[in-house]
Amino acid sequence: MDSLKTVDYTLIAKRLKEMRLQRHLRQKDVAEIMKMTENYISRLESGTVPILLENLYSFASIYHCSVIDFLRPEVENSDDYLLAAINQLAEQATSKQREQIFKIMQVLLDD
Repeated sequence: MDSLKTVDYTLIAKRLKEMRLQRHLRQKDVAEIMKMTENYISRLESGTVPILLENLYSFASIYHCSVIDFLRPEVENSDDYLLAAINQLAEQATSKQREQIFKIMQVLLDD
């Protein structure tokens, strides 16, 4: 539980970059949206500058995720990782898409 009491800025930086790439955005695109320089986005993603909480909320909005996604400790168990990945995808889905995902999972589990 101690890992939840400290902030891993290196992990946040890594996730900022991963989420940007998953959304096919360039640092330049994010910099324009955030009204920051591309250099500053690069420094945030490399962990060379600390990130403000208010900026994490802005990144979460741009990347359509939760601030928790940046803060969550690394998952050690591969099954836990898959559950987290499924959850992240479901969070990004519309209500109708979530229903479809649920139905697909039910069919797979019935086999």
